[in-house]
Amino acid sequence: MYSGNKPQTGSILFIIALSLALNLHALAADSFWGDEILTAAFAGNAPAEIIRWTATDIHPPLYYLLAGAFTHFTVPLGQAEFPTQTWDWLWRFPSAMAGALAVAVTYCLAYRLSRLAYHTTHFYAPHKAQWNSRFVANAAALLLCLAPIAIKYGQEARMHALFMLLTVLSTHLFFRAMSRPQQWTRWLTYALATSAGIYTMYFGFLILATHAGFLLSSTIHYQLPITNYQLPTQNPKSRIVGFSAAAVLAFLLYIPWWPVLFNILRKRAAVGAIEGGVGSPPEFVSGVVQALGPMPVPVAWGFLLLFMTGLIFLARRYWPLAAFGGLWLALPTALPIVLGDPRALQFRYAFVLPVYLTVIAYAVVNIGTFARSKLVCDSRSGSDNHPDNGGAKFSGFRHYQAATYLVWLLATVSFLATLDVYHQTKPNWRSAAAYLNEHTAPADIILIGPLWD
Repeated sequence: MYSGNKPQTGSILFIIALSLALNLHALAADSFWGDEILTAAFAGNAPAEIIRWTATDIHPPLYYLLAGAFTHFTVPLGQAEFPTQTWDWLWRFPSAMAGALAVAVTYCLAYRLSRLAYHTTHFYAPHKAQWNSRFVANAAALLLCLAPIAIKYGQEARMHALFMLLTVLSTHLFFRAMSRPQQWTRWLTYALATSAGIYTMYFGFLILATHAGFLLSSTIHYQLPITNYQLPTQNPKSRIVGFSAAAVLAFLLYIPWWPVLFNILRKRAAVGAIEGGVGSPPEFVSGVVQALGPMPVPVAWGFLLLFMTGLIFLARRYWPLAAFGGLWLALPTALPIVLGDPRALQFRYAFVLPVYLTVIAYAVVNIGTFARSKLVCDSRSGSDNHPDNGGAKFSGFRHYQAATYLVWLLATVSFLATLDVYHQTKPNWRSAAAYLNEHTAPADIILIGPLWD
């Protein structure tokens, strides 16, 4: 990931290109299946009809509006009697692009978060902090690029890849605005991204809650009598004002959809738990862990262990970031258990990955740094090459040998799990449509069983 004494931008460009290639690989090998057919059936309608239909659906309308606008100019509707590979490829292309862009924004977010952690600690060496932050950013982007669940939704004509992009984008803009809260344009862009997120999936409100949680914890942190920090945090008053204004603006932009949301909540309250809810809470949590981490199961739990380790490292340097990371995973996991809604399937949690993998990357860097520190302290106690020394003899490549090994180990197991994404057994809707087109007439009645797919 590094060459010489300066971080190279070529690594992240390569990772973004790799992500796009993985998302585009065999993009139309399988025909539309499951909910993708709903996307094509409804997103191809006029905007007013899309909004009317999504008012009765479990997802807001933004993705359908964007997908419908894109495919209106690209998908050769009406030029074939039944769906074609070109048809399927074009419907899925926006998700592939969203997945690759999410990798790029994750790099920016991971760099910002790790810099924040290093700048707020009393143990701060600028040269080392920059190297660590670049390493965390590259590692997080690489792991997201190879994450099976991210590639799965980067190849489906559904809203999950777009929501992952909007989630990491709004979070990056949030921390960007927090760094200079007096600049109202930063809060404006954050409000727009937040509004787009909650217009894409209702989980967007949980993302807003995690941002509020960080603001609260950082405000408490500011009030604590801590004197050993070289770079004290800013007065939180301007941050509170900016965040509140951005949240109000996002809610105002959401005014057309509030009646729909309130109606959904009213119906959910009347129905209660659906079909027994999510079942056993421990099993549901285990399913979340398995969905986020690549298979097999022990590997997924290893990723969770690294995530918890990363939270511990963050807590030692700047505990509001650890609180933010904990809320990021805990809130989406707990909400379906509380609501008892089985439709919140664990494999739809791709939007959790950017921060989840950033914390894991941060853990890997710190584990590698600790290993290097131990070796150097044992052999060269007090030398200029000590890894905690910010001096000129700091060597990035040697310093990160252990961390690099761990990153490539995680990347390898992720890639091996990703290969299974390309070998999923899916219903062959394209052939089914061709068969029906050949063997049926408009007046025929088609009887289907309960497992119609």
